[in-house]
Amino acid sequence: MHARLNLVLMDKQETLALAPEEKEFLDVFEQARSGDRDARLLAARQAVNGGFTRPELGQIYQWLKELAGSGDPESQHMLGTFYIQGRGVPQNFVRAYSWFSVAAASGYAGAMASRDAVAHLMSASQLEQGQALSMEIYEKQLGAVSHPETPELDVSGNVSLY
Repeated sequence: MHARLNLVLMDKQETLALAPEEKEFLDVFEQARSGDRDARLLAARQAVNGGFTRPELGQIYQWLKELAGSGDPESQHMLGTFYIQGRGVPQNFVRAYSWFSVAAASGYAGAMASRDAVAHLMSASQLEQGQALSMEIYEKQLGAVSHPETPELDVSGNVSLY
């Protein structure tokens, strides 16, 4: 099946008869290629579950990295999963831990458990690297959010959120 899909992806004129699941796969991938954010998330979900082949994983990884970098917690968690599985990227526990940590800080369900599970597979040095990398990613994302240098206080002396 994967070889047939690769032929169709490489050559739009390919006349192979596609099964319904193959057609669905191609539709999602083409929508994602056109920039559809939801299709990119769906493609990443399918990739995490093993639904894409090696050539598509590189593209899906790039989409996922963009979404995760923009602060999407589901994408951050899936990016961590890519690193755990070694799907489209070399397996890397430090990077997996860091993305799970950032997703957990955003309150994504399951991210804390994923982070803790990968932590058990890491050395103390790797854990330290993962914590530092997660702080770097988190601070970078906070820098992209506009916020005042000093908080404003209301008449009662409380920090104003607006």
